[in-house]
Amino acid sequence: MTEIRMGRRFDRLFLAVGLVASSLVAALYLEMFHEVVRTEHTSVGTGLFYNQITSRVVFRVLILFLLCLLVLGLLLFPGRRLLRLAHRYRWPLAIALIALLTVCRISGSSVAYMANYVGGETFRGTLFGIPRAIRSDEWNVFTPLAFSQAYSGYAATSPLPRAMPTNVTMVYAQPAWALATIFRPFLWGFIVLGSEMGLAFFWSARLVLLLLVSYEFGRWFTHDDRWLSAAYGLLMGFAPIVQWWFAVNGMADLFIFGQGAVLLFARYLTTPSTPMRWLVGFLAAYCLGGFIMVLYPASQVPLVYAFGAICLWTLIHYCLGQRAAKITGSADGRSFVAQAAPLVTACIVVVVCVLGALYQARDAIRSESSTVYPGNRLSTGGGILPALMGYGASIFSPLEAQNVHPNAPEQALFFSLFPVGLLLGIYAVWKTRDGLLAALLAADAFIYIYGICGLPEWLCRLTLMSRATTGRMKLAVGMIELILIFRSVTELRLARARRQRETVVAEAGMNAPAEHGSPKRTSLLSRPVPAMLACLAGSLLIAMGAGFSSTYHLRMLYLVMLVLVVFFMLAGLWGVVFGRAYARQVLVSSLVVVVLAGGCVNPVQQGARTLASSPVISMVQSKTIHQDSGEGGKVAVLADDSVMGQALIANGVPALNSLNAFPALDRWHKIDPNARKEHIYNRYAYVDAEVTGKKTSTFWYIGADHFGVRLAVDDLPKVGVTHILTKKNLDTLGSAKVHLEKMGKTDEWNLYKVEQANGVD
Repeated sequence: MTEIRMGRRFDRLFLAVGLVASSLVAALYLEMFHEVVRTEHTSVGTGLFYNQITSRVVFRVLILFLLCLLVLGLLLFPGRRLLRLAHRYRWPLAIALIALLTVCRISGSSVAYMANYVGGETFRGTLFGIPRAIRSDEWNVFTPLAFSQAYSGYAATSPLPRAMPTNVTMVYAQPAWALATIFRPFLWGFIVLGSEMGLAFFWSARLVLLLLVSYEFGRWFTHDDRWLSAAYGLLMGFAPIVQWWFAVNGMADLFIFGQGAVLLFARYLTTPSTPMRWLVGFLAAYCLGGFIMVLYPASQVPLVYAFGAICLWTLIHYCLGQRAAKITGSADGRSFVAQAAPLVTACIVVVVCVLGALYQARDAIRSESSTVYPGNRLSTGGGILPALMGYGASIFSPLEAQNVHPNAPEQALFFSLFPVGLLLGIYAVWKTRDGLLAALLAADAFIYIYGICGLPEWLCRLTLMSRATTGRMKLAVGMIELILIFRSVTELRLARARRQRETVVAEAGMNAPAEHGSPKRTSLLSRPVPAMLACLAGSLLIAMGAGFSSTYHLRMLYLVMLVLVVFFMLAGLWGVVFGRAYARQVLVSSLVVVVLAGGCVNPVQQGARTLASSPVISMVQSKTIHQDSGEGGKVAVLADDSVMGQALIANGVPALNSLNAFPALDRWHKIDPNARKEHIYNRYAYVDAEVTGKKTSTFWYIGADHFGVRLAVDDLPKVGVTHILTKKNLDTLGSAKVHLEKMGKTDEWNLYKVEQANGVD
């Protein structure tokens, strides 16, 4: 009894210490993020982040610490009843939350950063956080393209991007009346609710559903351990790699549809009702279609191996269960054809729809596949090893975004505790013979071989891994590592509980009094002190690995915070396996800083007025909307750079050098008839432009997705330019063939109209 009382005291003490440590780490993180945000506003850096400890800093940290401690304490103790209610009504609550955020026009877009180009207040509508310049493929590409669709009537082929017919259903999939949009439900809000509310729905629905689907997926593979499922869901939804890439490349969609398809497939196998099986089959096939229509092979291919391994194990597990059930006569009596017909039919329907969507966009797909970049991209793997331990540094990237090389999104990872999941998985397979763990380890081994050592080109092509870049491997390996951790902990806990029951039954059968029985043998790690020392050693090693693999300098404070976070995560996982009372609460509370880190990546943004209202945009709209520039009254504005071009199309003005998602070969061949510079402009590209008085036009290479063009005045009509928006003075430019008429000026921007001399073709 004394040992039991000591164990309970240890549990209570460690829970208290864990809550205090997690609250302190969260308070320090919030204080530093507050200082970084303030610096963005004022350009003056002071406080803890800048190595200045003042009484104000100490006071704020103390207040934040007490608030975090209060929230965690209420949530984990008196609030457990609320948590049970939240679990019970999780789907209605999710729908209500999405509706509230949508109506309030709340998103995570960095669109306010556009003010640096079109004018206005940089933080307009930003309620919390920082509009991220590095997320240009969101605020400068996806969001303006989505807003432009309102002016094209949500057509599948829009005349606004590139100022020429452009398919918008493939690259940066946009809301459109097209087959592809059937499998992109998060875009429906744009069509139904308009641009600003559609943007809010796009962000809120994906985040809420990612958290909820991950939670349900965790419940499935942890045998309905809700605390572990919540921990898994938080680590998935607020993972740095997910949040840094949240709005583009379908990162969230891949996990929503992938995990959803696996869950529905497992449900399909065990559903006895035929009508329900048809419904579940079509939902599973729909999720498969949604996964396919992300159309980003670099991330999809590795995840196919991960989800495929899970589905294969699920099917084998079901078949083995049916074989065992035949002995007792409880097996499903329907034929294989009857069981498979609903799912097979649903998959055929979905495949036909997907092929139809791809056929509709065949010209765009052909154009992209023939580009220099990214069409000819081929990967043979290798090079991922140095990044595997970088997840520790990832949680501080919202604070150090300017210092991460090459940039924070490319260095982001899941907070996966590598190699804990791999080691735990191997040990758990050895101890429990769990088939799911074995399947995941096999998929993991293949992906690691490709990512670390590389594979021959022929094998990469055969397995489709040639389309999977090494950097995107981090999605699959991170998810697998998390599943390995929580599945292993669950299986080891259940195996230990079974052994304990068997021991009790055996002792009861022998009628052996406990006080006279033989002493029980316990492993060294089942005792608190050795286990805590092992967790401390593991956390120190992980922190050292993070320091060595980080692409920016990790401050000593970061390392201390990281050690605390990892230590209590490991201690919580250990406690779950050995049935400690504090374990799950400590584990979940230790994730607070990971959740904060993910939440601080993107701002909390209300509306998108920066993009929709600007003096320079209003001037261009007013001057061009009624202008007849020639054949069919078409307008094509040439801006200094693609950022202004994107702002123009977002407001319904065709811009020649908005993002060229597909190369405008026919246009550029008119000034490069021999295609000598095609290797420069035959690419997905941002386009900078400059009008010169020289006789010939030239191109110059800037980067893999960036080129510039210097257009001679006489060549402007050849490429279809009707107006020029520039900060330069072009009053002296012109020729006998082309005249530039100044139409307006505002905020240092000049608008010119391109006019051809009479009789000139």
